[in-house]
Amino acid sequence: MPGPTPITITADLKSIAGAAATTGARLRISLCGFGSSQPSIAGSSLLAQTYSSQIYSGTVLSFQLYGNDIISPAETFYCIRVEDAKGNTIAAADYIFTGSTAIDLSSAQPISPFFLTEAVPNGVMPGRRFRLPTSVYASAESSTLYYNGLLSPNFSAANRDLVLDFDAQPGDSLYLIYTTGDYGSGPIFKPFLAIANGPFPGRFYTLPTPPPGAQFAGVFYNGGLQLPSQYTRTASTLTMNFDTAEGDTLLVLYYVGPALPTIAPATILGAYPGTVYTIPAAPAAGLFWLYLNGQFLRPGIDYILSGVTITLFVSTQLGDLLYAYSGT
Repeated sequence: MPGPTPITITADLKSIAGAAATTGARLRISLCGFGSSQPSIAGSSLLAQTYSSQIYSGTVLSFQLYGNDIISPAETFYCIRVEDAKGNTIAAADYIFTGSTAIDLSSAQPISPFFLTEAVPNGVMPGRRFRLPTSVYASAESSTLYYNGLLSPNFSAANRDLVLDFDAQPGDSLYLIYTTGDYGSGPIFKPFLAIANGPFPGRFYTLPTPPPGAQFAGVFYNGGLQLPSQYTRTASTLTMNFDTAEGDTLLVLYYVGPALPTIAPATILGAYPGTVYTIPAAPAAGLFWLYLNGQFLRPGIDYILSGVTITLFVSTQLGDLLYAYSGT
């Protein structure tokens, strides 16, 4: 029985002068990540060869590879090494290929060292120490914690440990969005939480310079998301349209990563009260954050998103407002 169709990979090798690379340059391709398991194409074949060498002879290389989405076990990837005609390694990168569309290797996105993921931490309440399913990448600086739906900076995270600066109580909810270096399929974004500096009470605040490529994802007052009508923001300043109070906190959330989907507010359509709402376009996987009256809603727990349809597990009420940021 014929198996699934492999993906066609193309690659043109050139010198820094723009001419064709010297004949004998090559790509070395290795299937990795299957560990002690027998790699296979389920229902079709066992893979008895997991290495390929593609030698350049002056024309564009074109070869086929099975997509990692049809190879068992899951978590496989390809390591592709570029060598010159003398066998010197020019570069090496890891890739995950999926789907059936032909791929030009020059525009393929290598695997990132981190993936955006999210989890409900495991632990006993009351308490302040919790465990995560995967290790945190670059500690808490790449994490955002929602405590009872409010953004909280009062925690630390390292390895698989989440430690709160306070005791969570029975009935509380914890939800951590973080980056992990463990194998994953999440988007290549990292959260960056900026602290607005200025007097409390007050209205005028200075924002720290965000990392290059940062995309704005919301202003949070005492942990609650603020509507754009409640503030004016520039790259380095934040002006609130009301007076803060002593002891308040103002945080600005960004997501940082390569040129992936743009993050922007998503218009939510539907009647109040209700449980079913829609957005204009389906977001990229893992890049949708929904808030009800400023409080974060947990995907899969407080609602489900299917395509452009949001289904809440509890009905909204008159006067409520849903607001979202989405990567599209």
